[in-house]
Amino acid sequence: GQSTRDIRKENNHYLNATMNKTIISSDANKKIGAKSVTKYHNDLKQYSTQFAYHFINLNWADVDLANQNDIKGLFESRYNDILRSLRTTIASSLF
Repeated sequence: GQSTRDIRKENNHYLNATMNKTIISSDANKKIGAKSVTKYHNDLKQYSTQFAYHFINLNWADVDLANQNDIKGLFESRYNDILRSLRTTIASSLF
């Protein structure tokens, strides 16, 4: 399958969407860069405890990557979770 490194070179690939990006270490990025998307996707299940920290829906590890509507739904969910967190943080910071 196509590697995540190759997909990142395709600016218009739906997996390059902003909602599919998160800050990770350089080492982690190097480890996943050469993997096929399928292999990386299967490996996600072992990291599910960190999904909440990155606003990633737990369903991500089980989604069909070929189904763009499913991916869009996960991106919308992540967007809404980030937005909710920002609003809560801002509201709690106001006097």
